[in-house]
Amino acid sequence: MGRPRLSMSLRRTMMASLVAILLFGKQVAAFDQSSTCSQVKLDYSLFDLKDELEKFGGAEATFYSVLDLPYDAPIEKVNRAYKKSALKYHPDKTADPNDRKLYTVLTSVVEALRDSHSRERYNFYLKRGFPRWRGTGYYYSHFKPSMKFVIVFIFLVISIAHYLAAYAKFRYDKYRISDLRDALVKSNITLQQLKEDFNRKGNVNVDQFAELKDLKRFVAHLLFVRALLGSYALIFSIPTWPEGIRKWRAGNLEEEEERRRLKEEEDRAYQEQEAEKSRRRDQKESKKRRKQAVREKEEATSKEKMTANPIPSTTAGRYVLISRALTRPLDQVSNLAKALMKDSTILRRTEPLDISTLP
Repeated sequence: MGRPRLSMSLRRTMMASLVAILLFGKQVAAFDQSSTCSQVKLDYSLFDLKDELEKFGGAEATFYSVLDLPYDAPIEKVNRAYKKSALKYHPDKTADPNDRKLYTVLTSVVEALRDSHSRERYNFYLKRGFPRWRGTGYYYSHFKPSMKFVIVFIFLVISIAHYLAAYAKFRYDKYRISDLRDALVKSNITLQQLKEDFNRKGNVNVDQFAELKDLKRFVAHLLFVRALLGSYALIFSIPTWPEGIRKWRAGNLEEEEERRRLKEEEDRAYQEQEAEKSRRRDQKESKKRRKQAVREKEEATSKEKMTANPIPSTTAGRYVLISRALTRPLDQVSNLAKALMKDSTILRRTEPLDISTLP
């Protein structure tokens, strides 16, 4: 069976009617609210005063009977009756708490009877009868809902709205899938063939053909059902809480131990790296110190030699010192020195120089 369809003209008519209701309905409601707000407030105050009066005079007590006045008593008689009752119930005349409360109620009654509009409204209800149902505002002013009640009420409203939305979606999906299956039957195409064709074209989600078997499961996904199932699971899981807490603590201890172990490994690796750097620095410093010691030793040895064998101040003495270093006769060293003085090009010669041949 296919999904029922509305004609375009009917849809437009319904849309126009809805817009008109929203526009004009709001104006009418605003006008009505502004014109009756004060009257409703006055009625509620009269209802409250009537309830307070019945606590002292019973269910048959009226504004007139408690003052012993006729229905059409003028204002002068109302004032005299009020003065008479004040002599009896005034707080300065009595110490009874009930009488004092009654005097307060009588004062409010007299004020209501003195005002022509409020007296007219009271006479209207006194003649026609006071309503049992006085509007949500009246009951709300007397019944102050607790936070628990408000939460439960909002939860129920949301749950009902969720159910209606889920059911509407269920109906829509049911008609849509029914149309698809009817199309399969009329075209003599198997479900598999249609899936392959749609997969090849890539313009239809083939998972929608498998949705029909899951349509009845939407109830399990509703908010209140999930809340009930969750509460049920939570209550019956209470005995497993200690074990879960122990596992949670054990898991936390394991994680803490793992973090501690990783931290120790990081610290150990850092310390080893720093130790290696320090060892290399020490090796470099040690090499520098050894080289410095060798240089200092060589310099000291050179100084000692110079101190032990000072260079002679005369030329002849220097020749003697050079001949000893070269293990050559003194006359050859002298001849070489004289030849160098005469011809300095001897130093640039590439062939070996035979000192013995020098003149």
